[in-house]
Amino acid sequence: GAVLLLIEAVPQEVTRMVVESTTVPVIGIGAGTACHGQILVVHDLLGLSQHPPRFAQPAAELAAPIVEAGREWVDRVAKGEIGGKGYTMTPALAAEPAAEPGPATKQSPVGIRPGFTAESGR
Repeated sequence: GAVLLLIEAVPQEVTRMVVESTTVPVIGIGAGTACHGQILVVHDLLGLSQHPPRFAQPAAELAAPIVEAGREWVDRVAKGEIGGKGYTMTPALAAEPAAEPGPATKQSPVGIRPGFTAESGR
């Protein structure tokens, strides 16, 4: 069975009919106010999208400050300000032995949840 239904970019009347005809929560994105909840792509919420959908009203305009922060970082790297003291490991920390991996790390490749194997399919 379903635990929720996500509908996107449908008229309010359609959303209302869907909500009235199902027992699972209906979450909308550009589907009107009849939904049980609303979602929005974070890029649209933060004003990072150049062409957001008309139902996406940004709560902030962060594109310019994020681009500026990236430029500042590149400038600091070019000037040699990044990578020096404070950005490198001290000899004492670098010499510490790595922690022994636990059973899940020994068995699971990166990106695969612990306990999952191709044989089990779980």
